[in-house]
Order: sequence, then C-alpha cells, then structure tokens
Amino acid sequence: MEKKRISSIMSKEIDFGTLADLFRGLGLPDVSWLYRIGFGIERRQEFYKDLASILRSGIRLEEGLKEVKASKSVPDYIVRILLDRIRRGRPFSKAMEGLVPGMERMVLQAGERGESEAGVEESLLILADTVGSMKKGQAAVIKSVAYPFSLFLGVIGFVVFYARTVIPKFIAGHMLDPSKLHGNAFLMFEVFDLVKNYWLPGLFLMFGGIGGLIFSMPYDFPGRKWLDRFPPWSIYRLWVGTQFLFSMSALMRAGVPVLQSLNILIKYSNPWLTKRVRVIKTGVARGAGLSKAMEKTGYHFPDDRIISRLRIRENHADVSEALREFSRDWQERGDNLISSQTKILNVVLILVVAGLLTLAGIGPYAFEVSSGQTMTGF
Repeated sequence: MEKKRISSIMSKEIDFGTLADLFRGLGLPDVSWLYRIGFGIERRQEFYKDLASILRSGIRLEEGLKEVKASKSVPDYIVRILLDRIRRGRPFSKAMEGLVPGMERMVLQAGERGESEAGVEESLLILADTVGSMKKGQAAVIKSVAYPFSLFLGVIGFVVFYARTVIPKFIAGHMLDPSKLHGNAFLMFEVFDLVKNYWLPGLFLMFGGIGGLIFSMPYDFPGRKWLDRFPPWSIYRLWVGTQFLFSMSALMRAGVPVLQSLNILIKYSNPWLTKRVRVIKTGVARGAGLSKAMEKTGYHFPDDRIISRLRIRENHADVSEALREFSRDWQERGDNLISSQTKILNVVLILVVAGLLTLAGIGPYAFEVSSGQTMTGF
C-alpha cells in the first residue's frame, strides 16, 4: 500500500506552488522563481492563446481563468494565484507579477490601458506569438550546444576511467617499474598518474570554470565587446539580440512608444543588455531615430545588417512590424550561425577525442618499449 502511495506521488506533476508555499514557510523572502519554473515558456504560450480565445467570445476575465483552470492546460497554482489577486482588486497585468517576465506584464498593461486598439485579447495574442518565437530560439540554442557538451563529458569520463583503471592494471599485469620508464613513456605515465590522483579536484575546477563562464554571460565587463565576436559569447549575443527584437516588436505592437519600450527593457533586462539598451535610449531621447541610435552605440547591436534595414524601413513602414519581420529573419539566420559556430566546437572536441584515443592506444606500447629498453640496457 505504501509503495502504491509513493508511486502515485512520484507520477504526479511537481506542484511548484506547494513547494513555494513550503519555502516561504521556512522564511525564504522571494520564491517567485519557483512559480516561474512551473510556468515555463511553452505553458505561457498555451495560456495566452487559450485565454485570448475565451475572452474574444465575450466571457469575463475571471470566468475565463476558471475555464483555463478546468482545462488543466496550466498549473492549478498559477490560476489560483491570479484569481486570488484579481478578486483583491488587482489588474490582470499586476496579478501576473512574479509569474511571468516583466516585459510580458507590460504588454498586458498596455492592452488594459487601451494603448492597444483591441485591448487585452490582442495583447495576449501578441504575447503568444512572441513567446512562441522565443521558444524556437531557445530550442535552437539548446540543440546546438547539447551535442558538443555531451561529447565533452564523454571525453572527460574516458580520460578518468583510463587513468584510474586501465593504466594501473596494465602496469601491474606486465610488472613494469614506473621509476624505470623514460622518454615519452615517462611523460605519459606522469600525465595519467596526475589524472588518477587529482581527477576530482580537477573536475571541480573545470566545472567551476564552466559555471563561471556561464555566469559571465549576462554581465558586461572590460573586453566583453571583443569576446562577443567568439563562441560561446557570440551565441549569447545572437540569442539575446533576437529576444530584444521580439520584445521591442511586442511592446510597440501593443501601443507602447519607442522610448517607453526601451525604458521597460532597461528595467527588466540583465546588465549586459541593459548597458546596450540604455545607450540606445539616450540616442532616442535626444531625437535620433531608433536605427540611428542603435548605430551610434558602437556595439553593433543587435546586428549591423538589421540596423541598415531598419534605417530604410523606419520612414516608410510600421517600425513594430519591421522589427517583427527582422526578428524572424534574424532568428533563422541566427540559428544557422549558432549551428556553424557550434560545429567549430564539435571539430575541436573531435580532435581532442582523436588525440586521446591515439594516446590511449600508444601508451601501453610505449610503456612496454621503454621497459624493454631498460631491461636490455638500451
């Protein structure tokens, strides 16, 4: 009976709302990150689409949320929190605080204020479109990085296994004396012995370095502008640049003016993006067009080609639609660039694997040759 109960609990979807309540009870001040984990990009897209469809049929927001809850398309705790906040008098956009990124709330707020002609329903559809495009970009990045990373982990596992298991057994089985090895055999033994004795601290150091590299992505620091030309920072620049274009397009399509859209992005962006958007905002505030302000930053952000195209379209078309078009075009181009850049990493890793396999193949032979030369007096 107990086994059945445990199996039933494990089979259920994790209730991040309950976890958040538990952590809040333990005294943690901010648990909104737990809400957002359970309300990821795919769930948000479905939520925006379903709720927009319900509201367009004339149903009130509160009743619409109840229908969404009954459909189980989003976690129960999300709708529970929204209904509770709305009943307390909060606007829908304010009720979403802590559950979705700030930019998405601002698009909803624009619809509530009547800045978008079709109101909240249109804002929801804009968000569904924007979030869906961001999901594609996110999937492209993960897909491109997953293979080289798994290959890298395989290489590390192979080296550790070989150094800790194969080499010691080979030396013991052939009764070789490591102190009598010389030349290449001695160097190989020293390398494998180093891995054997210090593999755990080495792994901590290596993964600490990878963690530090990932942690550095959202920050701006001396030399970052130069690093943005090389992977993995260039991949990050492409990804965030696409998100910037989609976000600007969504805000402007919802009726938010350019300057206010930039202010919203500054408020809700990480330090790396904030620095670039703030410089663009300064140019716009001084009377420059969006393309001219982007060009004057000197960051080539999001991309020189997009800036040139925006300059042409700025005086002859709707800027928000132009940004939407550019963001889609650049996403496709960015996916190809990301793939080509990760291929470089793949080639490097494959060469490393080939080198290690060669080393593993000639290592035992080198040990035997060196030991044989020592015994025969050569």
